[in-house]
Amino acid sequence: MWGLRHPANLENRRFSFSPKGSVAAALQSARGYIRTMDIVPPAVRSRMMAAVRTRNTCLERPIFLQMRRWRILFKRHYRHLPGTPDIALPEMRKAIFIDGDFWHGYRYPVWKKRIKSSFWREKIEANRRRDQRNFRKLRRLGWKVLRIWGHEIENDRVKTFDKIYRFLLG
Repeated sequence: MWGLRHPANLENRRFSFSPKGSVAAALQSARGYIRTMDIVPPAVRSRMMAAVRTRNTCLERPIFLQMRRWRILFKRHYRHLPGTPDIALPEMRKAIFIDGDFWHGYRYPVWKKRIKSSFWREKIEANRRRDQRNFRKLRRLGWKVLRIWGHEIENDRVKTFDKIYRFLLG
């Protein structure tokens, strides 16, 4: 489905050529509107993207709850360490990252060819490099690091909780 935007709002934007013709052909769509890929206005898209959470996500909350049930004291989103771990136990020098599969590139080499946009490919690759760099820094500082993937929490919480518990004991 195509969204429509008025050309007056797009004066200073670059246009790509459509397969049917030039920019002029794209400008001559119904009532002077330009066809775009997005189906919502920029203000609505901005609100939607601003609502995407980076903290206390649905992946993190069950783990926080379980650790409280175990009566383990921990810091959430500990900014004093590289990468801001989602869970940090400074006394034990252990950090846990809870990462989404897409944004942090779980098995990225397998599916990277399916991403058409170079923007998203570069974004995910940069995220992966940054994660590796932060994990290395933490290990050099003497911290043990555990990464939990989103699909692990969604597929089998009990197994994930067991993995975390063994990490904390070890």
